[in-house]
Amino acid sequence: MVGDRVEPPLLPTALRRRTTVVVVVAVVVFALLAARYAGGSSARWLDHRTEKLVDELTPRSRWIVLLIEVGSPLVVVVTAFLTALVCLLLRRRRLALLAVLGPGAAGACAMLFQPLVGRTIEGDWAYPSGHTAGATSLALLAAFVLAALLRPDPPRAAALIAGIGALAGTSMTVLLVAAGWHYATDAVGGFLVAVAAVLGVALLIDALADRRREPDTVYTRRG
Repeated sequence: MVGDRVEPPLLPTALRRRTTVVVVVAVVVFALLAARYAGGSSARWLDHRTEKLVDELTPRSRWIVLLIEVGSPLVVVVTAFLTALVCLLLRRRRLALLAVLGPGAAGACAMLFQPLVGRTIEGDWAYPSGHTAGATSLALLAAFVLAALLRPDPPRAAALIAGIGALAGTSMTVLLVAAGWHYATDAVGGFLVAVAAVLGVALLIDALADRRREPDTVYTRRG
């Protein structure tokens, strides 16, 4: 019980309402893209424009496939559980829960929605990109860990999480398009899945932990 009282939240109270808005927007945009590309198997105008830009700016390299593996299920699962173990050793139980549930929820959602949406590329499920969801979820987790270590004020914490998440999503989009594994909109869908899953799980963990603390707080004040 002492750990619950002293352990800081994943998200400062000042950021929770804005984070909720971000989660809702991510879900809505994801749903709109899913409806737009459901059942398709070809690139659309945004995909074509992005592919052309990537081809112009990105040299072909064998390292592209290796970098993409950062978002593979095995790498995501191993990294998430190792992070959770370290967080438990540091007595940061909220972070440990986020390490397991955040990437886990992102990966599960990606796997669930791919056959439901039914978009394919060369016969494989395409939307949303599971690699983008995995890589972005790990990046967001890393941002939460950094925020816990550095303890920035709420605006800087928000900038840290948003910046690292956006960098990971953009990088994976470029890599996947360059390798021909996904359309750009598939990667955007994977990014949105990770944002909604990780931030949504963080909000839920904080809400449940705060509710658990309330009776103890009231008892302490009365005592």
